Amino acid sequence: MWSRNVKCGEGTYTYPNQDQYKGEWENDKKNGIGRYYFNENKSKYIGEWKDGKYINGIWKLDNNVIYKGEFKDEKPFGKGMFVFPNNFIQEG
Repeated sequence: MWSRNVKCGEGTYTYPNQDQYKGEWENDKKNGIGRYYFNENKSKYIGEWKDGKYINGIWKLDNNVIYKGEFKDEKPFGKGMFVFPNNFIQEG
């Protein structure tokens, strides 16, 4: 949805590089719950967004590694865990 030329509400946006975001928008930024598909490496993030950045959720990497937890500057940070294909879990 658009209001006064900014994205708001729920919607899907496909970027020129074919990345795609489906979820909630506020003031032209990703805010709330959404999922982001990274076309280049086929990974995806599902979770919570604030001011256009993901902050807490699940990041499924292309090598079947999963990170569940907190993010800062769109990188794993704070409380979280990695789950590897061999079921090894690294928490911290």
